[in-house]
Amino acid sequence: MTDSMLENALRLRRAGKLQEAADVYGEILRSNPRHVEALQGLAVVRYQAGQLEEAERLFGFGLCRGASRRCQLQPRLRCC
Repeated sequence: MTDSMLENALRLRRAGKLQEAADVYGEILRSNPRHVEALQGLAVVRYQAGQLEEAERLFGFGLCRGASRRCQLQPRLRCC
């Protein structure tokens, strides 16, 4: 289900329906707050909407979540 939701959010974002895309990303994040793709997608939506501080925060959080996954596989990496 999440994959189809991500695809829907991406279509909405590309169509300029930023609030609708944000709603879908938010729904994904409510069920899984660490979902990296949804965090990054929501960050892009916030950036496109001119909400730069929120976009930066979300990008940073998404990068840390992604780094945490890599750290589990490669413990020598320095992670958030």
